Amino acid sequence: MKVKHFAFGIGLIALILLTSGVMADSDTGIEYEYQNGISVLTIDDVEIKVNTFGNVPIFHYNKAAGLNYTVLFKQLVEYQDLNEDGVFQYNESLAGSPIFSLMSVKWTFSGFEVEEEAGITTAVHFNFTSSQIMGVFQPDLEIVITAHLYLEGQEIDGYELEAGELKFDLYISGWDWAEEDSFLAVRFDITPSEGAQFRNTHGQPVDTGVNSTNLEKKAQLVENKMKQQFNISAANEVGYFGFANQSQIKTLAENQYRHSNVNASYSSNGAGTLQVFLSFEHFDELIYDPSIGSYTIDDETEGTPLSIIAAIAPLVVFAVLRKRKEN
Repeated sequence: MKVKHFAFGIGLIALILLTSGVMADSDTGIEYEYQNGISVLTIDDVEIKVNTFGNVPIFHYNKAAGLNYTVLFKQLVEYQDLNEDGVFQYNESLAGSPIFSLMSVKWTFSGFEVEEEAGITTAVHFNFTSSQIMGVFQPDLEIVITAHLYLEGQEIDGYELEAGELKFDLYISGWDWAEEDSFLAVRFDITPSEGAQFRNTHGQPVDTGVNSTNLEKKAQLVENKMKQQFNISAANEVGYFGFANQSQIKTLAENQYRHSNVNASYSSNGAGTLQVFLSFEHFDELIYDPSIGSYTIDDETEGTPLSIIAAIAPLVVFAVLRKRKEN
């Protein structure tokens, strides 16, 4: 299984809000523990919990400033793309392939694998592996969720990682396909704290107060960008569910991994939860890398791309020093 990585990084000065490869401002590095079935990771003002209570994997993201949200890895659904829009709608589900609930899975925690430098924890890795599939459906299914947290920000295979981001790899194999030309949708439910506003991949508001289940809408992906995301806005804090526009799949016929396009659709249950469906073409083995994280909007720089801020910061410093010299 190919392991992807993610990291947590913040800028060293206020003018440059985010720079690649910057070390997080933490004297203790990453703190981690596992108690009562819950993995807890803490870095600076962010706490991330991962557990499989009720057999459904749940990711809790909490920031000291008040932003918090949960992501549930909930279902696998085989479907035929009847309207040929490239994404999942519930009316396309296959009658001969019941919706697979993650409640049917029992999980095993791997323990932590850590990396340290000068006594500081710089990376933490752990797995949740399906140890038993209960019931008669998909008895050969295997799922592995591998979580990675790094102290240092980085870009992995074109996937840019923001501060406070948890990268988790999904490995899925053994799916018993009902049709030869069908697709598999992986459903995630995202629920934020009360009052937060969802935005789609193009930053447009999503009304999660209206039940749109069975009317799933295609997410329009941002062109020429690997990382796509749904945002959760609360005051000047923005959380997000990130997902790549491609996966790695292997089939028995090809017997080697290749990249495959990933599309998404979304709907709401009407009670504030966003339902996201990521669509994958036929595979025997799948590797895919979603992520969760957040960033803070500076009132004075809101709407200004971080790359522009980083570029003009040295010019601002130079201008200040020159002005002082003239005086």
